[in-house]
Amino acid sequence: MRRLSVLLTVLAVLGFVVACGSKLPGAWVVQLGPRISGVTAPTAANHDGDTFVFGVTVSGPAVVAWSWNFGGGADPNTSTAGSPSVTLVNPSTTEDVTYHGTVTVTDADGRSDTFEFDFVVGRRLNSAPVFVTVPAAITGNFSFSINDEDGDPVAITLAVTSGTGVTIAPTSIAATSANYGPFDVTVTSGNVENTDIVITITLNDGVNADVVTTVGGTIPGITLPQNSIVIVPSATTVNAGDTFLVTVYGGNLDFALGYLNTVDIAYSANVAPDTASWNLGAAGNAFDFKDGFWASVTDALLPPPTSLFFMTPGHVQVNVSLLGSPPTGAAAGTSGALFNVMFTANTAGAGTFDFVATGTNYFDPSGATHDFTNLVNATVTVN
Repeated sequence: MRRLSVLLTVLAVLGFVVACGSKLPGAWVVQLGPRISGVTAPTAANHDGDTFVFGVTVSGPAVVAWSWNFGGGADPNTSTAGSPSVTLVNPSTTEDVTYHGTVTVTDADGRSDTFEFDFVVGRRLNSAPVFVTVPAAITGNFSFSINDEDGDPVAITLAVTSGTGVTIAPTSIAATSANYGPFDVTVTSGNVENTDIVITITLNDGVNADVVTTVGGTIPGITLPQNSIVIVPSATTVNAGDTFLVTVYGGNLDFALGYLNTVDIAYSANVAPDTASWNLGAAGNAFDFKDGFWASVTDALLPPPTSLFFMTPGHVQVNVSLLGSPPTGAAAGTSGALFNVMFTANTAGAGTFDFVATGTNYFDPSGATHDFTNLVNATVTVN
């Protein structure tokens, strides 16, 4: 029976050949769709929050459509792009996570291939704290706020890094996730003139590098008491061996000033003046440059030693005369720096600066004597 079947098959083939003119038909061709051989996927070196571009390697006909699913390991989690750019997702801060993804490619004839793959997203790295609100410029008290997406405690330090005579409070803050601000900062000027300052704020979460920003601005000077003379040191606390500037201001005088008859300041034994450093008006210019209190004076200033001299140890006495008969002087209501002198802190203790009331007064242009109503002394702590 088997031999009969084989014989019939052979006869059928021969009959087919005869029917074809003794020629066999051409080879049959099977058309295949696109085939995926691999994908480009992240590894543990790629972490939560990183941007990553997936890719797929395909052979065969041109692909016209893609369909990706990242199994929860990316945002967005699906895509129809050929090389989708996504943000990797791993909520763990301690473990790498493996995700299962799929990609399907389709050609113009509707033939498709699907490829499954696993990929790893590294643990979520700790993020540095950031400033949320910080003023662009300040003229006094201000506030700022921060954030740390990991909820870390953040040590905040604040310091005046440019500008003297201005203090801030607080200088340190222990921020926690329960309170990242806003934090209020009080800015206090001890200067009569306006002061340009820069405040540096540093954030440290104990994990990342410090985050630093600066806040700058101009802090208005203090208003002097009426008809006053005020001693203002450049620092209220210094170390032995340090030098510091002592500026004496006249404030809102009741009468025009034609002659600064005498200013007598008694200073303690643990500090000493630099007799070569005295300067009329504000610090920084030549000794007889008309600035500070003297900026509006049209009269010439008498040169030293008439203008300033040092008396017995423990006392600084100053006399400023204006050339003129009589001089025009400085108008009533004038305020500003009368003179300044550098001091050295020699030994620890309270460095005191006190006006001697009976030796501190001024003449108006007519020669009448007037006392300063308010004499404001100063103390510098020497460590």
